[in-house]
Amino acid sequence: MSSIPDLKSPVSSFVPLENERYDYLFKVVVVGDSGVGKTSLIQQLCFERFANDQKSTIGVEFNSKSLLVDSKQVKIQLWDTAGQERFRSVAPSYYRGSLGAVITYDTTYAKSFEQIQFWLNSLNQHCPTAKILVIGNKSDLVDLRAVPIEVAREFAEQEDLVLVEASAKDLSSVEFAFNKLVSVILADRNATSLAQETYSNAHSPPPPAAEKPSLSNVIKLKIDERKAKKRNSKLDQWGISKKVGRQPQKMGSHGGNCC
Repeated sequence: MSSIPDLKSPVSSFVPLENERYDYLFKVVVVGDSGVGKTSLIQQLCFERFANDQKSTIGVEFNSKSLLVDSKQVKIQLWDTAGQERFRSVAPSYYRGSLGAVITYDTTYAKSFEQIQFWLNSLNQHCPTAKILVIGNKSDLVDLRAVPIEVAREFAEQEDLVLVEASAKDLSSVEFAFNKLVSVILADRNATSLAQETYSNAHSPPPPAAEKPSLSNVIKLKIDERKAKKRNSKLDQWGISKKVGRQPQKMGSHGGNCC
């Protein structure tokens, strides 16, 4: 178990190893009733180990895991929260900054499935933008199943949640479940970036209109144009006279042109 980062800045306070490289760093909070196997899932994901006598979490525990999802190296911070009622008032303080959340229930214990709504309401209140994954743990205990998969799927569809059944004991679908959550977060980030870029382009301010010149400036411009034309005309006449070796002469006193 790693030390717990500062709650005020849960993501940025995490300091990776110097040789560690990743494209994204996501905070994921794991919630659910006590005894559903939250810690066992995380231990299996991060260290590929399982303990039958896993002790209950007190407060919060912290681990991390790097996953390659959609050609991106993603490091997820896993915040394993306590499920006992005496810690429920404290748990929401750990939700801040979460981009993803995992609600865990026990497929052999119907009460833990019924509590999903409580955890969903809490997440929606304290981290409404987080993408939520529901994991039905202990899927290996087929004979003890108390929550039909059809019921779980119907609930997930109604609430627009991602549902995966897994087993922390035999590693079944554990990494697949977290890969699925990360993929959803990545897709949402890409869509949000595209939407923001599109909105920015569509609502960018128009270029400033050209300043309309005043009437006095227009008159001055016209006078300058006429002077320029007269000057150019004289220069052209001078140029033609130079070609024939003669200079233009002034008009005679009788008004006739001297040739």
